[in-house]
Amino acid sequence: MPTDFRYPGPPRTWPQIQLLRRVMRANALLRDLHEPHFAAIDLPMVEFDLLSALGNTDGMRMKALSQAMTTTPSNVTRVCLVMEEKGLVQRQRAPGSDREVIARLTPAGQALFDELFPKTVNYSAGIIDTALTADEARVAAEILEKLIQAARRPGTGS
Repeated sequence: MPTDFRYPGPPRTWPQIQLLRRVMRANALLRDLHEPHFAAIDLPMVEFDLLSALGNTDGMRMKALSQAMTTTPSNVTRVCLVMEEKGLVQRQRAPGSDREVIARLTPAGQALFDELFPKTVNYSAGIIDTALTADEARVAAEILEKLIQAARRPGTGS
């Protein structure tokens, strides 16, 4: 076990580790609260995530879609394939590019988004409203976005 820890005291007491554990626990708990909401319509949360990212857009390049979603970039193509089989998403090459692919909702996908998104937003906001004021939620979102951007930078964590 390495002994070159950067901060005094056991790692479990470091504010960085406490924050990480709480973010991960909050993520797990919020996912657990949302799962039954989606199970009722046989739509896994990751598919709703894709639906939400593409809803009310003209489509997105796959790279942008992978950054907009909460799943790993390598999982986005798999989710798109499943959604294509369900008739909710279509993918096609970007104009003037042999490599870039644009994903967009089909009319059925947009209709599902129009039905589910308002219900889900209200459900999610209700959960957050029990713990945070609107200003606290804004600040928390800004702080988490800073962490997301830092984690995306090359060499992070070294």
